[in-house]
Amino acid sequence: MNLLMFNSIVIGAMVLMAICLSKLSPLSDRYLKVFYLFAAGNLLAIVALDIIPEAIKEIGILGMLAFMLIGGLIFELMHEFIHIVLPNKKHVSAISIGVALGAHGLPEGMALGIILSVTAMKGYWNIIIIFLLHIFPEMIMFQQALKENKSNKKVKIIILSIIIFIPAILGMLISVRFGEKVQPFVGIFSAVSSGFIYMLVVKELIFRNIKQLKIKDTLIIILGSVLAGVALM
Repeated sequence: MNLLMFNSIVIGAMVLMAICLSKLSPLSDRYLKVFYLFAAGNLLAIVALDIIPEAIKEIGILGMLAFMLIGGLIFELMHEFIHIVLPNKKHVSAISIGVALGAHGLPEGMALGIILSVTAMKGYWNIIIIFLLHIFPEMIMFQQALKENKSNKKVKIIILSIIIFIPAILGMLISVRFGEKVQPFVGIFSAVSSGFIYMLVVKELIFRNIKQLKIKDTLIIILGSVLAGVALM
């Protein structure tokens, strides 16, 4: 399997996934909050067990903390800017989730690309399956955020759902093309994206939805999803 075939399969599967998930009905407000909190736990598990260790391995603990802080500040500035330009909270939530997932996808794609550059054909299929399983809940979360705004048409939801994962594809292509030369940048982008994800989890997935649920229920949901994320990894 060559790189062109690999990317064709991944993109085709992403398009099919986006179309199928777009047919899901919007969740009720209460269930949507439960889903967002569950997603928050999963993302926390990914950041703690995958992204941060990768960043520490490449740029050290201090480097990871510095670039994670930069990522968090960039996300906060972006979040406040969107609030000013688009006062509608439903727009802000969807855009924030999309930007954070897109930023997270670039270093993830670069890490996968490094593996792709040295793997055999059987390894390609394993990576495809892992990648699609990983983006499945993220795509559901993003589409549900888009569906909160009833003016968003199905075609728009499908297109945006594909666009936010393009950075992951680009990351793979960059790594395969330049090989070990991009290895240090994987750590930098991983740290920055962990700052994005952390701020997304805190501002959009936890604080925004915790008011509607009891603290005990919230903690149980987040803990359960963290354990589920650990099991999947």
